[in-house]
Amino acid sequence: MGNIVTEVVKDIAKRVFNAIKGAIEKSPTGITFVSIKGYVSSALEESDVVINIGGNYAKQKLKDIEKLKKVNVLEHDELEDKVFAELCRVELIDSMENPQQRKYPYTHINEALKVHNDSGKVFIWGMVHSKKINKDGVYKEKKVPTTEKAILSAKKVKMKNILKKLFVYTSNYRMYTMTEIDTMKINGDTIEF
Repeated sequence: MGNIVTEVVKDIAKRVFNAIKGAIEKSPTGITFVSIKGYVSSALEESDVVINIGGNYAKQKLKDIEKLKKVNVLEHDELEDKVFAELCRVELIDSMENPQQRKYPYTHINEALKVHNDSGKVFIWGMVHSKKINKDGVYKEKKVPTTEKAILSAKKVKMKNILKKLFVYTSNYRMYTMTEIDTMKINGDTIEF
């Protein structure tokens, strides 16, 4: 029985890899759409997602940094506290240029697939184009900050998220565990899991 399951998993993995590789190769830009249906997140949220795969994350990150450097917070009405927004903009640039060094636990198979080195789980990753939530999940309750330091930290996170939404495309990259997907459509090929 175990051999049959292993062979089925190998066939699906091979089909996904070949479909992704073929779609990226056929695309004149190397970027293509993938539709993921019935994805269940760790919070038990069920959604359908369309992502762009094949993009160069490192190049896009450099573009995002350059874009952030050119932002004049005074020109953006949605950034109400201009002085605070500028402080957060500078901190965000610094964190993107000098990320904390930590062990990277993934091995990239190609531009869209990676494997977790310890668990062996396979992930597809790309930039989210659209997302439709079919069933809400069970989300962690956010702690209400009580200390002055925690309040300032929460305010910074909120402002940096606004800046990311406006100017940082790489903040839209997400990973999806292959085992949590019902169906995937790549370049006209529908793969059921």
